[in-house]
Amino acid sequence: MQGNSQTIKKKSWVDNMLDKIERAGNKLPDPITLFIILAGVVLVLSWVLSMLGISAIQPGTEDVIQVKNLLSQEGLILILTQMVSTFTGFAPLGLVIVTMIGIGLAEQTGLISAVMKKIVMSAPTKLIVPFIIFTGLVGNLAADAAFIILPPIAAMIFMSIGRNPLAGLIITYAAVAGGFSANILISSLDVLLLGITESAAQIADPAYTGRATMNYYFLIASTFLLVIIGTWVAKKFTEPRFGSFHGDIEKLEPLTALEKRGLKWAGIVTLVYILVIAFTVIPSNGLLRDPELTQKS
Repeated sequence: MQGNSQTIKKKSWVDNMLDKIERAGNKLPDPITLFIILAGVVLVLSWVLSMLGISAIQPGTEDVIQVKNLLSQEGLILILTQMVSTFTGFAPLGLVIVTMIGIGLAEQTGLISAVMKKIVMSAPTKLIVPFIIFTGLVGNLAADAAFIILPPIAAMIFMSIGRNPLAGLIITYAAVAGGFSANILISSLDVLLLGITESAAQIADPAYTGRATMNYYFLIASTFLLVIIGTWVAKKFTEPRFGSFHGDIEKLEPLTALEKRGLKWAGIVTLVYILVIAFTVIPSNGLLRDPELTQKS
């Protein structure tokens, strides 16, 4: 209609689909509530399947495993008496605890925040989206800390260059969450999944041993593939969906001299540590070299 300064833009099928996904996602309960619901489902299923006499053959030993009713007296006693041992017997628990202590120290001292800020702020304006996505992907080295640290930094950077900060926040959060396992380095998640894989595989082969690097090539390829796909999705859908930014532009504060000095020395110490480890495991007479590898060589 002429004279009307505002034009109603018809939504595309992609926008309608994203609206439906958003409404459905908003209806999901809290993760803790989901955990409680699933735990309740397991209890009910154990009762139903035990009543039906369901059983399975354990691979390797050929033992018959009957479903136990966890809602019975025997089942409740089983839950209460083995709760602690089930938790402490989780194969990767020790490695995960040690890793999380290191990550917690790095996050508390500000190292993780400074590294992510340095990487993102050093990116050229035209390449800011792929740089942010890449940083979000490798950010799983810091476990859940990347969810808290990186999105606000990305939002501030988007705002400082006149782009919608909400788009930067969403793009970064999606990169951290969607590519949580992909990385160019071995992370604590690889150690965690190794323990789960070994425990499952040893049901069929008790002698099976795996390595945290078993998926390394796949994860590296996935990292760069996700950067490409994520950049395309961000440019094609995410930023257009949020529109342009018309608010006051705020500049993101650069790293302080103390933070730069800390990063410098952290890098030096990391390099020295890597050289020491390499010196003790690569030579045939290395102090930490596996004796079996020494005999094979």
